[in-house]
Amino acid sequence: MSRSYGAAVMSTDAPTPEAPSQRRLTALVGVIASAALIGAFFLPLFTVDAAEAGRLADRIEKDIERQSRDEALAKDFALVFRTVTDQAHVTPADLVHYARTARRQRANLVTGADDDGAGGAPTPSVFDRLLVLLMILAAAPAAGGVLLIAYFLFHGLRRVRSPMLILALVIGCLGALFPLAHQYARYEVEPYLGRALGFWLQLAASATLILVALFGVRLTNWWRVYVVGGVTIACLGALGIAYLNGALGG
Repeated sequence: MSRSYGAAVMSTDAPTPEAPSQRRLTALVGVIASAALIGAFFLPLFTVDAAEAGRLADRIEKDIERQSRDEALAKDFALVFRTVTDQAHVTPADLVHYARTARRQRANLVTGADDDGAGGAPTPSVFDRLLVLLMILAAAPAAGGVLLIAYFLFHGLRRVRSPMLILALVIGCLGALFPLAHQYARYEVEPYLGRALGFWLQLAASATLILVALFGVRLTNWWRVYVVGGVTIACLGALGIAYLNGALGG
């Protein structure tokens, strides 16, 4: 009697076969969603009204040629707008390229306009800091997707730890920012920026990662993922707002 009772206790304490399969399913969905985010980085996020973009590109090119003191940099900066005009769409990779070259061009214009010999680096404006945030927001989802894929594949889709679920939650929220911002300002931007394949792919992949983080938890770590993930997202948002307002310097 005691032997059979002990066997029954051991069988209830043993891990159920559903636990490994659930972890594997969570990891597999995370890999697919992360791969979709990486693909969305190179796909059209928004379509651009060709006529309006062409007029804007012509005007900007003339302003750059007139003000810039670096001919190569001016051509590089103007090429971004011309590329968007020709292809009639913009990808997250285009946004990163635009923000990077725009910061260099603005620094060149400010430095070139400073003829009083005072020296020193120019103080970044709100627009300069906005360009930095634009680069981060455009590149972060794909970069986070690479980390998630590397982790899940390295462990053979068998391990899903709290830090990776927290990362999936944060990356999912960051990836959803562009689609949500477009939805918020759709009446102002829809005449110029339409939603393309990358928009829907990034939105779906971001939502999937958020669901992976929310429903991939266990009874022992759900509070850790929810609390730490929420605090991390709140802190990142506060840091972004503080940086944009110049409270962090630079």
